[in-house]
Amino acid sequence: MNAVTDTLQALPGSGRPGRLTEPLRLVGFEALAGLVPNSERVLRTLAPPPAAPAPDAVARKKEDAARRRDLAETTKALREARRDAGRAAAAVAAAQRQLERAKEERERLQDQLQFVVKKVDDAAAAVRESEQRRTQAEREQARLEAKLTLLRGTS
Repeated sequence: MNAVTDTLQALPGSGRPGRLTEPLRLVGFEALAGLVPNSERVLRTLAPPPAAPAPDAVARKKEDAARRRDLAETTKALREARRDAGRAAAAVAAAQRQLERAKEERERLQDQLQFVVKKVDDAAAAVRESEQRRTQAEREQARLEAKLTLLRGTS
């Protein structure tokens, strides 16, 4: 019975895991546990003082606080990014409407330009025709003046 009790108190042991081939013995300070009297006064004096939070717990609290801050910052940044994306989408829609209006204006102005270019071409052709008629009229005038001078000189 003592061997079984010692073995159970010594678990986990330092031996290989698997089959238990011999009873385990307490190693280190646990082996001295039986030498201390079991009175409450003695046990109170041997009890360790209340421990400060374990470094792991403090580190975990710091990690949790950092994670909460990071979560809050990320949530805020996501909200801002969504707001910015909405504004950008509205700006894109406005720019597309403006582009459509500009294209329509360009088409209207191109039609007007084609009309004006045709008027200019027609006016240039009219000027060329008028110049040709003037040149012909000037030649005819010169011919008639010469004939008149000739007819006056013979009379």
